[in-house]
Amino acid sequence: LCLYWLEGGHAVRGIGGALIRALERMDAAYARLLQGALRYRGLVIVSIMAVFASSFVLLRFIGTEFFPASDEGQFSVTYKAPIGTRVERTEELAARIEEITAATLKTKAGEPEYAMMLADNGLPGGRTAIFTSNTGPHVGNIQVGLVPKAARRFTDVQATERVRAALNSELPGINVFYFTGGIVKRILNFGAPAPIDVEVLGYDLEAGAEYARELARRLREVRDASGAPLLTDVQITREENYPELDVVVDRQKAGVLGLTEQQIAQTVLTSLVGNTQFSPIPFSDPATGNEYFINVRLADPFRTNVSDLKDVFLRTPSGATLPLSNVAHVERGSGPVLISRKYLQRIIDVTANVAPSTDLGAASDGVQRVLDDTPAPDGFTVKLAGQTLAQKQAFQGVGLAALMALALVYMVLASQFKSLLDPLVIMFSVPLGVSGVFAMLAATKTTLSVNSAMGIIMMVGIVVSNGVLLVDFANVLRRRGTPLVEATVLAAKTRLRPILMTTIATVAGLVPMALGIGEGNEANLPLARAVIGGLGVSTVFTLFLIPSLYTVVDRFKRPAGERGHA
Repeated sequence: LCLYWLEGGHAVRGIGGALIRALERMDAAYARLLQGALRYRGLVIVSIMAVFASSFVLLRFIGTEFFPASDEGQFSVTYKAPIGTRVERTEELAARIEEITAATLKTKAGEPEYAMMLADNGLPGGRTAIFTSNTGPHVGNIQVGLVPKAARRFTDVQATERVRAALNSELPGINVFYFTGGIVKRILNFGAPAPIDVEVLGYDLEAGAEYARELARRLREVRDASGAPLLTDVQITREENYPELDVVVDRQKAGVLGLTEQQIAQTVLTSLVGNTQFSPIPFSDPATGNEYFINVRLADPFRTNVSDLKDVFLRTPSGATLPLSNVAHVERGSGPVLISRKYLQRIIDVTANVAPSTDLGAASDGVQRVLDDTPAPDGFTVKLAGQTLAQKQAFQGVGLAALMALALVYMVLASQFKSLLDPLVIMFSVPLGVSGVFAMLAATKTTLSVNSAMGIIMMVGIVVSNGVLLVDFANVLRRRGTPLVEATVLAAKTRLRPILMTTIATVAGLVPMALGIGEGNEANLPLARAVIGGLGVSTVFTLFLIPSLYTVVDRFKRPAGERGHA
C-alpha cells in the first residue's frame, strides 16, 4: 500500500507530503551536525564518555530494593498484651482495635474503605496452631482487606500509616506491629517474618535474649541523614518470661530406679494434655470408616491444681509405680514462650519493616552498621537475612546474567561482522544506555531493583541493534569504495529513521506501563522506566558516538601504509 501511494505521487501532497518533507529536513540537519561532529570526533568521544562517567553520581539518589512494592490492598495488625493476659482480655483489645480501624478507614461521607476485617485471638487447640503466628492467649492478629484500588483514596501503605497514627496513643502497654501486603510480600520475604530479619544463633537463652534486646534498642534509633527513622515495627520474635512450672528431676534417684528424664517428661505430658503430641493412637470407626486419634489423659479433677502434679504416677522398668514427688520436685519459673531453631541451633529473630520514606538498601545499610558496632556474645553468630539477603543474591545473579549477555552479544556480532573491532564500536552504545537508566530512575524516584535490572538487560539488546544498523550499512558503503567520512555520514543519515522508529515504537509501547496504568502494575514500573530512559539517552548519543568511533577505529583496520589517508 505504501508503494502504491508513493508510485502514484500522492505522498508529495497533503499531510503525507508535509511529513516526508519534515523527515527529509531532519535527515539533512542530522547529516550537517554529524559532519561537524566528525571534524572534532576526539572531543565528541571524550565529552560523551565524560557524561557517562558523571552519571554514576546519580546512584547516590537512587535507592535499591529487592522487588518493587505492590499494592495488595490489605494489611495486618498484630497486638501483644503483657504475657499471661487471658484470651478474654485479648478479645476486648481486638474489639477496640477494630473500632478504631473502622473509624479511620472511612470516607468523608462515612463510607467504609475496607472490605473485610478478620480477628484471630490466642492459640487454637490442636495442630491447627501451626497455621497462626500467635504465640499464646495474650497475642492476636487482625487482617484488614481494603476495597479495590480504584475505589479508595490511598495505597495500602498509606492505610497502614493512618491506622498506626490512630492507634499510637490508644493502647498503652500494648505492643502493636504492622505488616503491609499479602501473599506476594510474604513470598518475597522467603519465610522471614519481615523484610529486615537479623538472625541471632546461639545456645545460651539468657545471653541471647539480652543481646537481642540491645540490638532491638539500637535498631529503633537508626536514622537517615534527615533524621527520619529507617525502620518501623522493630520486634523480637522470642517472647521471654512466660510463667511455667519446672519439673526438676533428681537424676541420681531416677537413675537408681531406671527412669530417664525423657520418660518422666512424656509421662507428665500424657497425664496433663494427652499422648497425641508424641505417640498418637489411630482408630478407625468400623461403622463409618473415619479415622480418629485417641487421646488419653487424666480426668479434670486430677489435673486442676498445681499440687496435683506431684501425684502423677510413674512406672519403672521393673513394673513398679511411684509418684512423681519421689524423684522430682516442682518449681515455679519463667521462660521463653517458644524456642525456635535453624541450622540445628537456637535462633532469635530481630525483625523490622522498612519505613515508608526509605528503601530496602538504605535500611539494610543502617542495620549492618548497627551489627558492626554491636558485637555478638561468645558462642553466637549474627547474620542479616530476609529480603536483604535475597536482594544481595539476586543482584549478584542479575549482574552475572548481564555480563554473560554482553559477552554473548559481542561473540555473535564478531562472528557476523568477521571482525573484533566493529562489534567493539557497537558495544560502546551500551554504557550510554546505562547512563539513561540512571537518569530516568533518579528523575522519577524509582528504585534500582531486580525488575529495573531486567529492564537494563532488555535495553541492551535494542541499543545494540541500533548500532548494528548503522555500522553494517557503513561497511557496505566502504566496500563499494565510498570514502570513510562520506560513507559514515551517509550510513548514519540513511539509518536515522529506522533507529528512531525502533526507539519510538518501544518507548510508546512502554509508556502505559511506566505510568503505572492498571491494577497491580507497580511491579512493572521500574522495568519500563529503565528501558525508556536507556533508549532515550543512548539513541541520541549513539547517533554521534558510534560514527565518531567508527571513523577512529577504521585507522586500525587498514594497513599501516594507508592510515595517513584517513
